[in-house]
Amino acid sequence: MTGKVRLWKCVVCGEVFPGVYPPETCAACGASFEMFVALDNVEEAPKTDFQGHIVVLGAGAAAISAVKAARASAPQAEITVIAEEPVLPTLPYFRPSISDYLSDPAILTKDSFWLQPAAWYQQNNITLRLQGEKIRAINPQARTVQVGASTVHYDKLVYALGAFNCAPPPVEPLLRGANSMTLRTLEDFKRLRTVVTAGGVKKALLMGGGILNLEVASELLSLGVGVTVLEVMPRMLPRQLDAAGSRALVRAMQAKGLVLHTGAQLEGVTMDGPRVKEVRVKVPEQPAPATIDADIFIVSCGVKSATDLAKSAGLAVNRGVVVDKRMATSDPNIFACGDCAEHLGLVIPSWNNAMTQGAVAGKALLGLDASFERQPTPILMDAFDVKVISVGDAGSALPNPTQYTTLERDEPQNSIFRKLFFVGGKLVGAIVIAPGEANVIHALTSAVAEGMPLGRAARLLLD
Repeated sequence: MTGKVRLWKCVVCGEVFPGVYPPETCAACGASFEMFVALDNVEEAPKTDFQGHIVVLGAGAAAISAVKAARASAPQAEITVIAEEPVLPTLPYFRPSISDYLSDPAILTKDSFWLQPAAWYQQNNITLRLQGEKIRAINPQARTVQVGASTVHYDKLVYALGAFNCAPPPVEPLLRGANSMTLRTLEDFKRLRTVVTAGGVKKALLMGGGILNLEVASELLSLGVGVTVLEVMPRMLPRQLDAAGSRALVRAMQAKGLVLHTGAQLEGVTMDGPRVKEVRVKVPEQPAPATIDADIFIVSCGVKSATDLAKSAGLAVNRGVVVDKRMATSDPNIFACGDCAEHLGLVIPSWNNAMTQGAVAGKALLGLDASFERQPTPILMDAFDVKVISVGDAGSALPNPTQYTTLERDEPQNSIFRKLFFVGGKLVGAIVIAPGEANVIHALTSAVAEGMPLGRAARLLLD
């Protein structure tokens, strides 16, 4: 490939990639190449004379976004990235693409899977400590972090440790089996693929109906594994979809052969030595508990912000590490961002918000003018041969559904579902479930951000 290397910005999520041509797909949000624009007039980042040591805890979207922003404005700073997840010998990666590894391990050879190429860290003098060292404590008074047996001094600290999987007490017994697992990291997915491809896994039971588990379910189905999903809520993705949207998603899932039980309550686990043999589940459609066996059990029932280190360090913590609009914590030298940060009472577990918050933190810690404002970023799931897109308020923010005016297009025979939500005549949210629909994300996101009037927005049902 020859030609001038340019910067290409995804207009959906804002991520920027270098290249002669735009990427085929955005590794961060899945948008296709049509959703990229060339940044020919890139404003140069303001420069500072900061020469201190910036330590970044974490290696996800928020962490690396903070590193990029800080390095752009502080070329003389020392920057160290430390993560407990044993990322090396690979590199920080795009977590939204992780489930693709199950059916396509070659994804690890694609540049788009990695947040930055190895050469970028070398060229920008970024020190990576990603061997899985335990981060033991933060001492704000001494400005130090205890990492393994060593002590690391910082002048500014970015706390971007993300979140970890959790299971409610009734589900915890399910995790005791040798054939049970949770999925969060690349190593988790490598382990799952090894087990599945070794043979002997004909049936899988997935506890939890969130986006990651549904993407995993779709990948397992493509590998010939029979899949049952248990979801405790009465319908699927209730935060992202309304009732009609949930039904459309269920149609797509069941069309691929998935067995689904919503409103499911785990009542017991039967062990066979060290392995889980079967579970007893109370489901609304059956008077007696159902017994479901499987060869492998995957639990994904939610996440919690990683706040223990922050709390022990004396930082203000609620559900997440409390931050202001500059991502500053209660300590002026510590900034938090991503899935572990709580802004205006909300923890926003979104890849796009993590990138934005990280960029704000990387600038603000240098004293530059930067602030975070939540934007109507889309939720995208690619599974069961459809794209599931939810933007803005899809009918869940107001207490009474009758407060919304809606326009709906439902074509089960074509696997197409679109719905627009209006308040006061202005577009506030949208749902799209259909094959190959990623290209509508930009139009929907822009229309929601604008509050497009109903008359103009109606065309979005057809475009």
